Amino acid sequence: MDSLIHIGNGLFRAKEDIIPSFVLAKDSMGQPFFQGYGNSFYRKVPRASILIQKIPIYLGISAISIYMIFSLVGIVRTLFGKMKLMDLGIPLLPTMGTCCFITAYRLMGLTDASHKELFTSCNATSFSIFLGMLLFAIFVIVSSLLLYKRWFQLAPRWLRLLLACCNFFLCYLVALLSINGWSGVPIWMM
Repeated sequence: MDSLIHIGNGLFRAKEDIIPSFVLAKDSMGQPFFQGYGNSFYRKVPRASILIQKIPIYLGISAISIYMIFSLVGIVRTLFGKMKLMDLGIPLLPTMGTCCFITAYRLMGLTDASHKELFTSCNATSFSIFLGMLLFAIFVIVSSLLLYKRWFQLAPRWLRLLLACCNFFLCYLVALLSINGWSGVPIWMM
């Protein structure tokens, strides 16, 4: 939908519709709002409230980036015997989970564009999408458990705190994705 046609009195309709389906008005407090298809409701809010919602997401994405770098360094250190394999799992598991999630998301986009019928049954494609998105959550949780188990063996202290912050924001992303239906949803059952 590109544009709306104004009918009058704050009512609008889409070009292809006959009757108005959108309204632009003010609520009882005098604040403007926009409402349309599917009860979508939009209201102007202060920028600070939007920023407060975005900051943890950006910190979660930063945690993924930090863990990718830690994973590369950790693999080299583990190969030379300077790091325990269990400690490598803390950054490596979320990194692998992120790769699984991105691959599943990409596969979902490609399938949606060309073979939507694959979403209607449990097959290799739909199960791969389900599993890829679920593995991100599982790997982040296992990483958090590893961090908890290895907490006092990790040194220096700043490293423990950085890992804890990263895992906290990754767990936030897992919760956010789960709440919004992006974590291990069997799409063939929808």
